[in-house]
Amino acid sequence: MHMIKNEGLFCYHPTEVVVVDDDQVFLQSLKHVLDSSKTNYVFFLNANDAIHYLLDKYEPDPFINRCIKTTYSESLSEFHTKVSIEQIHKEVYNKKRFNEISVVIADYKMPGIDGLEFLAKLSSLPIKTLMLTDAVNENIAIEAFNKELINKFVRKNEENLAGVLNNAIYELQKDYFFQFSHKLLESLIAANGYSNVSMTDYLFTCFFWELCQKHNIYEYYLVDDFGSYLLIDKKGQISWFSLANNTRIAAYYSLAKQHKAPKHIINDISKRLKIPCFGNITKKQRLKVKNLEQYLQPCKNYSAREIYYYAMIPDNRKLYPDLQRNNILCFNDFLEEKTS
Repeated sequence: MHMIKNEGLFCYHPTEVVVVDDDQVFLQSLKHVLDSSKTNYVFFLNANDAIHYLLDKYEPDPFINRCIKTTYSESLSEFHTKVSIEQIHKEVYNKKRFNEISVVIADYKMPGIDGLEFLAKLSSLPIKTLMLTDAVNENIAIEAFNKELINKFVRKNEENLAGVLNNAIYELQKDYFFQFSHKLLESLIAANGYSNVSMTDYLFTCFFWELCQKHNIYEYYLVDDFGSYLLIDKKGQISWFSLANNTRIAAYYSLAKQHKAPKHIINDISKRLKIPCFGNITKKQRLKVKNLEQYLQPCKNYSAREIYYYAMIPDNRKLYPDLQRNNILCFNDFLEEKTS
């Protein structure tokens, strides 16, 4: 059964997409129309070579592996799951993240094995699948999609093949991350009643995705328990997205009053003119912050299920000193290393 994708993503970054088609001319044409500026593509003419690459050489290692830890009792009758949001943004140090395979695309008509048989062999992988088909085999593709044997199909004779295929790939890449984010969200709710309202607000998640597109953000990683993110563009420029709602602002207001902050700071917070941007500072550390002024940033608001207040700010080493910037490989540098 298809999951309703109305939740936000805990992280997103460019991934690898494998394309398999025995038609060399068509495969070559795809290399020119697929948007390689946002995706790491690997092409195969031979289905057996692709199977060897995917099943023998590739080892899936999604971010969720480092965010969820399950411990068992000695009798194995009880278990405890611990979820660490603090681990999510540390994926930026994972230089293999752009080699993570999210989507496999296969032509239906190939010698020795058809696209459905080929994709069925990959069922153990946490990938999304897309089948290329012609008019003759379109009904087979429709039936396979309805039976959830494939995630999408695209007709090779589409009038706007480049646009349709690129859009389908982007959607499947998001779906790839969604499956892990959904599992992580369920684990958080089960563990401690996680109440990140923005993560389950469909209108807001759409707004955030469009905001990332507008600012050419290639990667983002959740850094706190409400919905603030570390953002990275193609060239590695870092920025931060900080988020609050009225409940969160009330807590900041109380914190400011508790630490006897100047009146103008209390006024800026109470009137929703500014919100604190704490970056990757932990929740416990935030409660000890006495000088709120250095963290305050002008904010805007967006109304969805409730009113959100957000700020996007350029990287600031003074505010976020713990981030190991020199250890972050951006997608642009990755592509350069790949082609060199």
